[in-house]
Amino acid sequence: MRTRAGVFRKDDYDELNSYAIDMITEFLQFFGYDVPKKEEDFTIDIEAFRDGKKYRIEAEVRSDLWFTERETFPFDTVSFLGRKKKYEDISDFWYFLVCKKTGYAVYCNSNTIYQDIYRETITVNNSKRYGDDVFYRVPKMLCRFINLKV
Repeated sequence: MRTRAGVFRKDDYDELNSYAIDMITEFLQFFGYDVPKKEEDFTIDIEAFRDGKKYRIEAEVRSDLWFTERETFPFDTVSFLGRKKKYEDISDFWYFLVCKKTGYAVYCNSNTIYQDIYRETITVNNSKRYGDDVFYRVPKMLCRFINLKV
């Protein structure tokens, strides 16, 4: 299936999506969040609950980067996918990018991410995706970095 910015590869999606969701779920549960198992419905990835509050989380994997903290993140900005903005229209959520090589993550709240000042249309051309896509490039100083390995 061809998408707006590339070819959807279900095999890649299944492997990477599960990895990110499992890492974040285990981390949240370790810190006392209730994280009910959610069937894949191609909406927000995780809904977690603690102290009567609901947290919505989108999980993605970055297998092309190596980082553990802000200082080792190789760019001044963190790129978040524009097509996830539709979840912000429902209510805010936390957007995690998990580093497959280290088990660390960078994350930010959607209220911070989806501002016009950070919006860029970029032409993507690699082995997995091609075409124009919208990204929100948020200064890494506005993002948080954590070790998901608990």
